[in-house]
Amino acid sequence: MPQVSKILNQYCPRSGKAVSMDSLTLYLGHTVGFCNPRCRDDFRDNQDKCDKDKMYFEVLIKETLVKMTY
Repeated sequence: MPQVSKILNQYCPRSGKAVSMDSLTLYLGHTVGFCNPRCRDDFRDNQDKCDKDKMYFEVLIKETLVKMTY
């Protein structure tokens, strides 16, 4: 189960709504969230087709790494 205390994003990359605690998954070792389980499951099961979601998370990962270096 993903770590709830370290969710990468606050808002769903698809809807812009707040992340729901029942809609978390892992991406590149980071806990990421969606607004509902359907979006989470679609991303988890079809990452090869979810380029916009991946791009959103990868930007957040880069921003997190930059903050850690300062």
